[in-house]
Amino acid sequence: MAKTLVNIPEDKLARAQARLGTATKRETVERALDLVLQQAEQRDLIEAVAAGRVSPNFTPETLAEVRPGA
Repeated sequence: MAKTLVNIPEDKLARAQARLGTATKRETVERALDLVLQQAEQRDLIEAVAAGRVSPNFTPETLAEVRPGA
């Protein structure tokens, strides 16, 4: 795992920790990254359904078709 040094505004970090219910900086950053990825996957699925590439009554198998790496 790469170690990266970043400057994060303390007020933003505190607000994110409160929203996410996390205790450490690392946990907060990891959870925030997880949420970004989850939201991107949800947008991909919504777009696939809207474009007719996936039925709104999708199964885990059809979901795997629109989720890279799933």
